This record gives sequence, structure tokens and C-alpha cells, in this order.
Amino acid sequence: MKYILLIIAAVGGYHAYGIHRDNPMVIADPVYVESRVDVEIPELGRELEYVLVGEMVSQEDCRERSRRYLESLLEECKDCNLKQLHCTANLARRYKKLFDGHTTYTTYLSFDKGTRFERNGRMVIWGLNEYEAKAACEHIKKDVKETYKGNVNCVAGRLS
Repeated sequence: MKYILLIIAAVGGYHAYGIHRDNPMVIADPVYVESRVDVEIPELGRELEYVLVGEMVSQEDCRERSRRYLESLLEECKDCNLKQLHCTANLARRYKKLFDGHTTYTTYLSFDKGTRFERNGRMVIWGLNEYEAKAACEHIKKDVKETYKGNVNCVAGRLS
């Protein structure tokens, strides 16, 4: 569970940063940041993949928030292996659908901004069973809600 707490700290840093210009409440034409992080969880005997996707105002906003997120992640989670971090206007359809509340095969975290300085995002943890995914999501949700003003919810996964 300590690795999940480290990811939470990185996510908190990702959300806490807000530039003070060009922060509309509604992001009409988002640029998406997509982060993929692998972390070995010895307690579970397996590796998990965290996918964090967020809607950004612009390429500049995306690059700056990605930089801050990466700094926080590397500082807080020594056992994390960043596989991918990029900004794109063309997010994969399977992740874009999550912003409309669609379900996937696992429970995921949905956060919708409450202030113009926050960003909408989704976090999926691949590699957990149904029970673990729900428990992890609820745990992360509780911690994110301490600093995030917007709505934070767990969207239950569906079995195939």
C-alpha cells in the first residue's frame, strides 16, 4: 500500500499546481496529458500500471503541469518507472470515453475540477482484481479530496 500512497502524493502535486493565467472554468478544446507509470508491489507479488489522464488548456499548460507532476513523482516514488508522459490533442478513444463517465473493466478514479485552477482527470490502475481496484480507488479518492476542490468519484468497473 505504501506505493499507492506515493502515487497519491504525486497526483496531489499534479493537482495542486495552478498557473494564474489562461485558466478557464470550461476547457473547450483540451490538450490531454497521459502518464503511464509501472510500479512493482512486493506485497501483491505483481506489477501495476497507473494511467493518469488530464484535460489541459493548452500545450504550454500541459508541458508545465507535466513537468511539475514528473518532479513530484520522481521525488515521492523511487520505485516508480515512468513509461510514458506526453501531451496530445488526440487521446485514445478508450480513455476519452472515461471523461463521459463510461465504464471500463476496472474501477477508476474520476475527478472533475471545482475551480478554474484545477483540471479534469481520470486515473486507472491496471493489474488489480475487482476488490483491490475498488479499495485502492476509495483510498486514493479520500486523499485527493483533501486538496482537490472538485468532484472526486470512483466509477465502478464492469466484469466482462
